[in-house]
Amino acid sequence: MIRHDWSLPWMTLCCMVGIAGAVGCSNEEGESLPAPESADATSDALQDFVWGEVAMNANEQFALIAEAVPGFGGLYFDQGQPVVHLTDLGVAEKAKVALEPVIERMLAPGRDPGGPAEVPEIRFEQGRYDWSQLFAWYGQIGDVLGMPDTVLTDIDEVKNRIRIGVSTEAAKQAVQKFVARMGVPDEACVIELVKPFEFTASTLQDRWWPPVAGLQIKNNSGGLCTLGWNADHFVMGRGFLTASHCTNTQGGTEGTLFRQAGNSILVPDFVGIEAHDNTYYSGFDCPATRVCRRSDSAFVKYHEPMTTGRLGKLAMPLARCASTVPSCLLDIIQDPAFLYQVANTSMPSSLAVGIDVDKIGRTTGQTHGPLAESCVDASIGGTSITLKCQYFVTAWASYGDSGGPVFRRHGTTSNVDAVGILWGGSPGRFGFSLLWEVENEMGGTGAFAFQ
Repeated sequence: MIRHDWSLPWMTLCCMVGIAGAVGCSNEEGESLPAPESADATSDALQDFVWGEVAMNANEQFALIAEAVPGFGGLYFDQGQPVVHLTDLGVAEKAKVALEPVIERMLAPGRDPGGPAEVPEIRFEQGRYDWSQLFAWYGQIGDVLGMPDTVLTDIDEVKNRIRIGVSTEAAKQAVQKFVARMGVPDEACVIELVKPFEFTASTLQDRWWPPVAGLQIKNNSGGLCTLGWNADHFVMGRGFLTASHCTNTQGGTEGTLFRQAGNSILVPDFVGIEAHDNTYYSGFDCPATRVCRRSDSAFVKYHEPMTTGRLGKLAMPLARCASTVPSCLLDIIQDPAFLYQVANTSMPSSLAVGIDVDKIGRTTGQTHGPLAESCVDASIGGTSITLKCQYFVTAWASYGDSGGPVFRRHGTTSNVDAVGILWGGSPGRFGFSLLWEVENEMGGTGAFAFQ
């Protein structure tokens, strides 16, 4: 199902920019809960923990770190420098010893093989709340996304607070009362007005054969999207990933047909048939009145008599833009002689705020920027859909970029680490689902081979 709402310019892209001041949340007594007392962090507290390689999302991994480093309130990157919140800055030196191996692993994806592995100097800042506190409160307010005009919930590692996004003033007041009833302290929560999320379905638009990631695809209903990652599924065989909302029926497998250059007459343009698209679930961690998924993704099996695509390859545009204005729109001419090569064999289960992330889309080409939010629960405007634990990057995307590959570059080399599938955005920002979550929805970790 491809949705276009031209009455809201560019709002088919998910927008997370606050448009008004924040208000707080209060408990019944109007009192803040005390932060836990700090304890010494030992040098080997996290020696067996490998960030991004454990079967936990980012919020859960931070909670695990908080158990080993008391007073830990979150970690992000500020222009390459790791920043850590601590409720007691007196334990900063011991926390540094425990956290340096974790930060080294966070920076490993996208690092040049054989390159330096030094950890930048950690900047410690005063935090008000331990991540364990925030994580517990976050679980208590899960159903807030079922309230009208509530857009997102997040444990914000930059602000060391729980963050809730709403689209109307009335929703702000209702949400404030709800979280107060849940016992969340006023100082621990910010409620912001944000624009609703929407999906983005609508040069990388030429015919390449065999197809590589990043090219235009068109379904048999006329919707334009981007071919995500070529992959081998352990049951379904060779195909490619794209966004679920790029299929005729979002959430559920009905056999949507896809063509590469979008020509419905030329048989050689036929690419493949939708083979798997998870249905939505309710209950469990899904807010009341909503239906949920952990990724907006679908798997399209290649029509093997015609092509099986090129595994591990994606288009390399002539321009790679960091700007949050659409300057790349004139720079998406492709050279078939240059392709990116997928280097990673396993998908990270989490990414850290502040790292640099790239995407390729059929409309805006290759753009990159810092990861702005991690593991956000996002409700899609005009639908009952909530996407759990999504990621957002400060970089340009537009109509038709949905389904595009999201990755981390290995410095100046052509090697990249595959990390996600793009599903939406806003002027200057795009959202994506982790490939780790895609795999879990389609058979479990390791269900796909991407190279």
